[in-house]
Amino acid sequence: MYYLYSALVFICLVLVTVFCLVRIKGANSTSLVLKTFASLIFVIICGVSVIYNNSPVTSAMFVLGAIMGLIGDMLLDLKIMDRQNDKLYLNFGTLCFGVGHVFYFFGLLTFLSDKTVTGFWWVVLFSFLLSLLLGYGLVKISPSLKLNLTGFKWQSFLYSTLLIFCAIISFCVSLVVPITWACTLGFILFFASDLVLSLQYFGGKQHNAPLTIINHVLYYTSQLLLASFVFFI
Repeated sequence: MYYLYSALVFICLVLVTVFCLVRIKGANSTSLVLKTFASLIFVIICGVSVIYNNSPVTSAMFVLGAIMGLIGDMLLDLKIMDRQNDKLYLNFGTLCFGVGHVFYFFGLLTFLSDKTVTGFWWVVLFSFLLSLLLGYGLVKISPSLKLNLTGFKWQSFLYSTLLIFCAIISFCVSLVVPITWACTLGFILFFASDLVLSLQYFGGKQHNAPLTIINHVLYYTSQLLLASFVFFI
């Protein structure tokens, strides 16, 4: 089983490397195919864990989350390839990633269903309120970061709030259930990736090659951590 995991991770690393080399020259059909197959590896890792680990429901939730990430990933590349419909692709891509985070959250809930986490629902409430505050704050400071969120403010607020919520609640739980540190780090890197992506989409740096590489390295590392979490529980 561990050999299979190692093989899948190796294939993913090769695909991501080749993808980045192609992608820095611009989005095209080749980069889209490479990106799709790289994201498919995370779906496979989560899918295998449904069969072999002790939390199949949690793994199933993460499979759905990875699938939504794969679709969102494709839509964001199509955004660059089809500039006439870029806003449509951005909105639906963001929606897919948001739904994916909802699946990850419910996956965490099912994982914790047979574990004792004192005051868990107070943690959920605290995480939700704090994420609302931070999500709102990010939108408010966007002009000072030279980000033009015109036409995308409420989407940014909702998506940021959801991702921050997942990161905070995962962090709180990891203090009691250490294995969820992989999830916490995954969500943090996911958030960092989205910050870089915001600089590109809303800061006029969409074709900046270093930012493109940094964004995708952060993103694929985050997805690998989330997939690894359900593989090893």
